[in-house]
Amino acid sequence: MEISKAVLIAVITCMPIKALAQDDPAARLREQLSAALKDPEKVKLIECTGVKVYQDPQPVGHPPSKAECEFLSQKTKTPETVDTKSAALKEFESKMESPQRNVSLAYFVSMCGLRSDGWYDAFQLAYQRYSTELANRLHLSATDLKAIDEQGDKVFDKTHSEVTCASLRNSAILDQLDSMNRVVTGGYH
Repeated sequence: MEISKAVLIAVITCMPIKALAQDDPAARLREQLSAALKDPEKVKLIECTGVKVYQDPQPVGHPPSKAECEFLSQKTKTPETVDTKSAALKEFESKMESPQRNVSLAYFVSMCGLRSDGWYDAFQLAYQRYSTELANRLHLSATDLKAIDEQGDKVFDKTHSEVTCASLRNSAILDQLDSMNRVVTGGYH
């Protein structure tokens, strides 16, 4: 939400803005700005919009230079990436990458009409059993399970971009998948 400089100045200088209830937007904005003024970095961000936070004479380093404003702007736009994955999630992802690719390939083989839906269903069922057992063994959280779904979608999309029906027909991949299917189904299909 963009805030005009006039509204920002009014809130900072506490000009009378009627706040009839606690959930009044002006009251919430005043509270947020009051909290922001306690953080030196946020004060500089406010000053970068052209608002004069401090009265003259300005404290040393205020207002910030144009270069500092650009740096702060970039910093707020691109937060530092922190590896927040648990060790259990990392282990799950490493063990599931190959099965995820295999079930994605089996799906495309079935969609291309090269094998039956039942053939694909066997892969899907085996994958679900294996992934559930592994997730339970590793005691994955709900957040981890959401990340797993996202990883599965990425593997599926990557596989879809790499294969075509023509490339699967009479390929070594198809032979390998047939061999896996025989293991999963015990040779019955």
